[in-house]
Formats: sequence, structure tokens, C-alpha cells
Amino acid sequence: MRAHTLYRAISAAVLLTLSSTQALAQTQVSTAQYAYDTVGNLTQITDPRGLVTTFSYDALGRRTQVQGPPATPGGAAPVVLFNYDGQDRVRQVTDPRSLVTAYTVDGLGNTTQQQSPDTGTTNATYDVAGNLTRRTDARGKITRYRYDAVNRMTHAVFASGTP
Repeated sequence: MRAHTLYRAISAAVLLTLSSTQALAQTQVSTAQYAYDTVGNLTQITDPRGLVTTFSYDALGRRTQVQGPPATPGGAAPVVLFNYDGQDRVRQVTDPRSLVTAYTVDGLGNTTQQQSPDTGTTNATYDVAGNLTRRTDARGKITRYRYDAVNRMTHAVFASGTP
């Protein structure tokens, strides 16, 4: 794989091009380009087929929008929107179908609930160290998690009872 990076005078990478040669046909080159703004945020990806995905940010550097390439030529480009609370935590994500998934976060920054029109409501419980200990999905299926003394997950027991 070859990489080529274009820099502006201020030394911020503004375009990164990755090229790779396919193993089966040495003449085929697959190139993807990644563009960045002056503070290092990814602003655009152009895939090997020339399809473009763009990323937008607010003044605080939080990603607010992702616009993908249209699924069909001349079609509408799918857009995902992100909304944050005052502590930079994602509170809502609006998908390309305008369906809103909402997140409830506790005072420690743990996501305790996710409400989605697609998957229903998922609840989560955490221990005092901030480790996820229990997740209950919209169907009432419970997954439990255990950790060792240094907070590494040691067990995950799924609703079916399998580890």
C-alpha cells in the first residue's frame, strides 16, 4: 500500500491518498482520499469508486452531520445528524429516515438509556467504577457483565445463559 499526503503551509494534513494494488491484477489501483480541516477533523472521504462522504462539525469540533453518497445515481444523499448536551455528550442521533434515537446519560457520563424507533428502549446499569454491569434490551433480554479487580471484563452472560 502506498500513501501520499498533501500538506498546507501550516503543516496540517489536508489530503491523504491511500493507494493499493489488487493482488489478482497488478495493474489495478484502488485509491481512497481523506480530507481534513485545519484542526485535523476528517471532512471528506472519497472511496475508490469516487463516491464522497462528507463530515461537518460545530465550532467546538463536535461532529454534527455525516452525509453519505446517494444510494442511486441522482438520488438523495443520506444524512445523519448528531446533537449534543452541554458536556459534549451525544444526546440524539437523527438517521437518514428522520428517525431520532435519544440517549440518556447519568452524571458520570454513562449512557443509561437508548430510545430508538427501530430497536425500542435499551437500559444499562453501571457499577461505581463505571463498568457496564447489566444491559436490558427492548424485549426484556438481560445481559450481565463481570469485571476483575482492575476493571477488565471477565464474563458476559447473555440472555440465553451462555457466556
